[in-house]
Amino acid sequence: MPQSHNLIAAFNEEREAVSAIVRNGIGKYALSLPGIDEITQLDDRIWRCMDSRTSGGLRFPPFIRKQDRAKSIRFAVEFGRKAKVSAVGHHLDCGAVGAYLEANSIKPTPQKPPFEYGREFAQDVADEVQVPCIEIPLQGEVGCHRERAVYYTSIDLDPSKEKRLPTGFVINREYTDAEHALIALRVALQIAFGPHGFGELFSGNQPFLVIVVAATQKEVDSLAQEVSASVARYGDRVKVDGLALSGR
Repeated sequence: MPQSHNLIAAFNEEREAVSAIVRNGIGKYALSLPGIDEITQLDDRIWRCMDSRTSGGLRFPPFIRKQDRAKSIRFAVEFGRKAKVSAVGHHLDCGAVGAYLEANSIKPTPQKPPFEYGREFAQDVADEVQVPCIEIPLQGEVGCHRERAVYYTSIDLDPSKEKRLPTGFVINREYTDAEHALIALRVALQIAFGPHGFGELFSGNQPFLVIVVAATQKEVDSLAQEVSASVARYGDRVKVDGLALSGR
Protein backbone atom coordinates (compact mmCIF):
# COMPACT_ATOMS: atom_id res chain seq x y z
CA MET A 1 0.00 0.00 0.00
CA PRO A 2 1.29 3.50 -0.73
CA GLN A 3 2.17 5.74 2.18
CA SER A 4 -0.89 8.01 2.18
CA HIS A 5 -3.30 9.76 4.49
CA ASN A 6 -5.77 6.91 3.95
CA LEU A 7 -3.16 4.34 4.95
CA ILE A 8 -2.22 6.24 8.10
CA ALA A 9 -5.90 6.74 8.96
CA ALA A 10 -6.51 2.99 8.58
CA PHE A 11 -3.50 2.23 10.77
CA ASN A 12 -4.70 4.65 13.42
CA GLU A 13 -8.14 3.02 13.62
CA GLU A 14 -6.65 0.32 15.86
CA ARG A 15 -3.93 2.36 17.51
CA GLU A 16 -5.78 2.55 20.84
CA ALA A 17 -6.42 -1.21 20.98
CA VAL A 18 -2.82 -2.07 20.12
CA SER A 19 -1.54 0.43 22.70
CA ALA A 20 -3.72 -1.17 25.38
CA ILE A 21 -2.42 -4.64 24.48
CA VAL A 22 1.20 -3.48 24.50
CA ARG A 23 0.65 -1.77 27.85
CA ASN A 24 -1.43 -4.42 29.66
CA GLY A 25 -1.10 -7.65 27.67
CA ILE A 26 -3.59 -9.42 25.43
CA GLY A 27 -4.92 -11.52 28.30
CA LYS A 28 -6.11 -8.60 30.40
CA TYR A 29 -7.36 -6.73 27.32
CA ALA A 30 -9.21 -9.58 25.61
CA LEU A 31 -10.77 -11.19 28.65
CA SER A 32 -12.41 -7.88 29.54
CA LEU A 33 -14.29 -7.77 26.23
CA PRO A 34 -17.97 -8.82 26.37
CA GLY A 35 -17.77 -10.76 23.09
CA ILE A 36 -14.65 -12.78 23.88
CA ASP A 37 -16.59 -16.02 24.48
CA GLU A 38 -17.94 -15.92 20.93
CA ILE A 39 -14.57 -16.03 19.16
CA THR A 40 -14.14 -19.78 19.76
CA GLN A 41 -17.56 -20.55 18.26
CA LEU A 42 -17.28 -20.97 14.51
CA ASP A 43 -20.36 -20.36 12.38
CA ASP A 44 -19.28 -23.00 9.86
CA ARG A 45 -16.38 -25.28 8.94
CA ILE A 46 -15.65 -23.81 5.54
CA TRP A 47 -11.88 -23.69 5.01
CA ARG A 48 -10.87 -20.09 4.37
CA CYS A 49 -7.44 -18.53 3.91
CA MET A 50 -5.69 -16.79 6.82
CA ASP A 51 -6.45 -13.41 5.19
CA SER A 52 -8.57 -11.17 7.44
CA ARG A 53 -10.64 -10.23 4.39
CA THR A 54 -12.05 -13.79 4.36
CA SER A 55 -13.06 -13.93 8.02
CA GLY A 56 -15.06 -16.79 9.47
CA GLY A 57 -14.78 -20.57 9.47
CA LEU A 58 -11.49 -22.48 9.67
CA ARG A 59 -8.47 -20.43 8.72
CA PHE A 60 -5.14 -21.54 7.26
CA PRO A 61 -3.41 -20.80 3.93
CA PRO A 62 -3.58 -23.97 1.80
CA PHE A 63 -0.59 -23.02 -0.35
CA ILE A 64 2.79 -23.77 1.20
CA ARG A 65 5.92 -22.10 -0.17
CA LYS A 66 8.83 -23.97 -1.74
CA GLN A 67 7.01 -27.25 -2.13
CA ASP A 68 5.90 -28.74 -5.41
CA ARG A 69 2.19 -28.77 -6.14
CA ALA A 70 1.73 -32.47 -5.38
CA LYS A 71 3.21 -32.06 -1.89
CA SER A 72 1.04 -29.03 -1.24
CA ILE A 73 -2.05 -30.94 -2.34
CA ARG A 74 -1.22 -33.83 0.00
CA PHE A 75 -0.70 -31.45 2.91
CA ALA A 76 -3.95 -29.61 2.20
CA VAL A 77 -5.97 -32.81 1.88
CA GLU A 78 -4.63 -34.05 5.21
CA PHE A 79 -5.48 -30.71 6.87
CA GLY A 80 -8.98 -30.72 5.37
CA ARG A 81 -9.72 -34.23 6.59
CA LYS A 82 -8.37 -33.64 10.11
CA ALA A 83 -10.32 -30.41 10.43
CA LYS A 84 -13.49 -31.98 8.99
CA VAL A 85 -14.02 -29.05 6.66
CA SER A 86 -17.43 -28.66 5.02
CA ALA A 87 -16.04 -26.88 1.94
CA VAL A 88 -12.76 -25.55 0.57
CA GLY A 89 -12.69 -21.85 -0.22
CA HIS A 90 -10.55 -19.68 -2.49
CA HIS A 91 -10.52 -15.94 -2.96
CA LEU A 92 -9.37 -13.02 -5.09
CA ASP A 93 -6.07 -11.24 -4.32
CA CYS A 94 -4.63 -14.05 -2.20
CA GLY A 95 -1.22 -13.16 -0.78
CA ALA A 96 -0.49 -16.80 0.08
CA VAL A 97 -1.00 -17.79 -3.56
CA GLY A 98 1.29 -14.94 -4.62
CA ALA A 99 4.00 -16.05 -2.18
CA TYR A 100 3.71 -19.64 -3.43
CA LEU A 101 4.02 -18.63 -7.07
CA GLU A 102 6.99 -16.36 -6.35
CA ALA A 103 8.81 -18.96 -4.25
CA ASN A 104 8.37 -21.57 -6.96
CA SER A 105 9.27 -19.21 -9.85
CA ILE A 106 5.84 -19.53 -11.45
CA LYS A 107 4.86 -16.55 -13.57
CA PRO A 108 1.13 -15.88 -13.92
CA THR A 109 -0.20 -14.70 -17.27
CA PRO A 110 -3.28 -12.73 -18.34
CA GLN A 111 -4.73 -16.05 -19.46
CA LYS A 112 -3.96 -17.66 -16.10
CA PRO A 113 -3.79 -15.07 -13.29
CA PRO A 114 -3.02 -15.91 -9.64
CA PHE A 115 -6.73 -16.26 -8.87
CA GLU A 116 -6.97 -19.15 -11.33
CA TYR A 117 -4.05 -20.98 -9.67
CA GLY A 118 -5.83 -20.64 -6.33
CA ARG A 119 -9.16 -21.80 -7.74
CA GLU A 120 -7.63 -24.87 -9.41
CA PHE A 121 -5.75 -25.81 -6.24
CA ALA A 122 -8.85 -25.43 -4.05
CA GLN A 123 -10.90 -27.49 -6.48
CA ASP A 124 -8.35 -30.33 -6.49
CA VAL A 125 -8.25 -30.37 -2.68
CA ALA A 126 -12.05 -30.24 -2.43
CA ASP A 127 -12.36 -33.16 -4.86
CA GLU A 128 -9.98 -35.25 -2.72
CA VAL A 129 -11.73 -34.36 0.54
CA GLN A 130 -15.11 -34.81 -1.18
CA VAL A 131 -16.59 -31.45 -0.24
CA PRO A 132 -17.69 -28.45 -2.35
CA CYS A 133 -15.26 -25.83 -3.61
CA ILE A 134 -16.53 -22.26 -3.25
CA GLU A 135 -15.30 -18.73 -3.85
CA ILE A 136 -15.13 -16.66 -0.66
CA PRO A 137 -16.16 -13.02 -1.26
CA LEU A 138 -13.41 -10.56 -0.43
CA GLN A 139 -14.40 -8.27 2.44
CA GLY A 140 -12.02 -5.41 1.82
CA GLU A 141 -9.90 -3.67 -0.77
CA VAL A 142 -7.92 -5.47 -3.44
CA GLY A 143 -4.18 -4.97 -2.87
CA CYS A 144 -4.61 -3.81 0.74
CA HIS A 145 -3.83 -5.82 3.84
CA ARG A 146 -4.87 -4.04 7.03
CA GLU A 147 -3.89 -6.73 9.51
CA ARG A 148 -2.41 -5.44 12.76
CA ALA A 149 -1.90 -8.97 14.10
CA VAL A 150 -1.75 -12.68 13.40
CA TYR A 151 -3.58 -15.15 15.64
CA TYR A 152 -1.52 -18.35 15.90
CA THR A 153 -4.01 -20.67 17.52
CA SER A 154 -4.28 -24.27 18.66
CA ILE A 155 -8.06 -23.99 19.02
CA ASP A 156 -10.77 -23.05 16.53
CA LEU A 157 -10.93 -19.26 16.47
CA ASP A 158 -12.74 -16.42 14.70
CA PRO A 159 -11.41 -13.17 16.23
CA SER A 160 -13.47 -11.10 13.79
CA LYS A 161 -16.50 -11.80 16.01
CA GLU A 162 -15.11 -9.38 18.62
CA LYS A 163 -14.57 -6.12 16.76
CA ARG A 164 -12.38 -4.65 19.51
CA LEU A 165 -9.70 -7.24 18.86
CA PRO A 166 -7.05 -6.19 16.33
CA THR A 167 -7.72 -7.14 12.72
CA GLY A 168 -5.56 -10.15 11.98
CA PHE A 169 -4.56 -13.16 9.97
CA VAL A 170 -5.55 -16.48 11.55
CA ILE A 171 -3.30 -19.56 11.47
CA ASN A 172 -5.07 -22.60 12.86
CA ARG A 173 -2.29 -24.73 14.35
CA GLU A 174 -4.66 -27.39 15.70
CA TYR A 175 -4.76 -29.51 12.55
CA THR A 176 -1.16 -29.27 11.34
CA ASP A 177 2.44 -29.48 12.49
CA ALA A 178 4.83 -26.73 13.52
CA GLU A 179 6.75 -26.80 10.23
CA HIS A 180 3.74 -25.91 8.09
CA ALA A 181 2.25 -23.49 10.63
CA LEU A 182 5.54 -21.57 10.85
CA ILE A 183 5.75 -21.31 7.07
CA ALA A 184 2.29 -19.75 7.19
CA LEU A 185 3.45 -17.37 9.93
CA ARG A 186 6.40 -16.23 7.83
CA VAL A 187 4.07 -15.60 4.89
CA ALA A 188 1.80 -13.50 7.13
CA LEU A 189 4.78 -11.44 8.32
CA GLN A 190 5.99 -11.03 4.74
CA ILE A 191 2.58 -9.67 3.73
CA ALA A 192 2.20 -7.39 6.76
CA PHE A 193 5.65 -5.84 6.32
CA GLY A 194 5.49 -5.82 2.51
CA PRO A 195 4.13 -3.27 0.04
CA HIS A 196 0.51 -4.39 0.52
CA GLY A 197 0.58 -4.16 4.32
CA PHE A 198 1.28 -1.40 6.83
CA GLY A 199 5.02 -2.07 6.56
CA GLU A 200 7.09 0.81 7.90
CA LEU A 201 4.27 2.08 10.12
CA PHE A 202 4.93 -0.76 12.55
CA SER A 203 7.21 0.32 15.41
CA GLY A 204 8.15 -0.51 18.98
CA ASN A 205 5.19 1.52 20.21
CA GLN A 206 2.80 0.19 17.57
CA PRO A 207 4.12 -3.30 16.73
CA PHE A 208 2.64 -6.05 14.63
CA LEU A 209 1.18 -8.50 17.16
CA VAL A 210 1.70 -12.25 17.07
CA ILE A 211 -1.04 -13.46 19.40
CA VAL A 212 -0.71 -17.12 20.34
CA VAL A 213 -3.97 -18.64 21.53
CA ALA A 214 -4.58 -21.96 23.28
CA ALA A 215 -6.80 -23.60 25.88
CA THR A 216 -4.21 -23.47 28.68
CA GLN A 217 -1.32 -21.25 29.73
CA LYS A 218 1.08 -24.18 29.32
CA GLU A 219 0.06 -24.52 25.66
CA VAL A 220 0.31 -20.74 25.19
CA ASP A 221 3.88 -20.79 26.51
CA SER A 222 4.76 -23.66 24.18
CA LEU A 223 3.36 -21.84 21.13
CA ALA A 224 5.15 -18.63 22.09
CA GLN A 225 8.42 -20.52 22.17
CA GLU A 226 7.55 -22.14 18.83
CA VAL A 227 7.15 -18.81 17.01
CA SER A 228 10.08 -16.99 18.63
CA ALA A 229 12.74 -17.72 15.99
CA SER A 230 10.45 -16.70 13.11
CA VAL A 231 9.80 -13.23 14.55
CA ALA A 232 13.30 -12.43 15.85
CA ARG A 233 14.47 -10.62 12.70
CA TYR A 234 11.79 -7.93 13.18
CA GLY A 235 13.04 -6.83 16.59
CA ASP A 236 10.63 -4.71 18.61
CA ARG A 237 8.43 -4.11 15.56
CA VAL A 238 6.82 -7.49 16.33
CA LYS A 239 5.46 -8.38 19.77
CA VAL A 240 4.51 -11.92 20.78
CA ASP A 241 1.76 -12.18 23.38
CA GLY A 242 -0.39 -15.06 24.59
CA LEU A 243 -4.05 -15.64 25.34
CA ALA A 244 -5.31 -18.69 27.29
CA LEU A 245 -8.99 -19.35 26.78
CA SER A 246 -9.33 -22.23 29.24
CA GLY A 247 -12.90 -23.30 29.80
CA ARG A 248 -14.22 -21.29 26.89
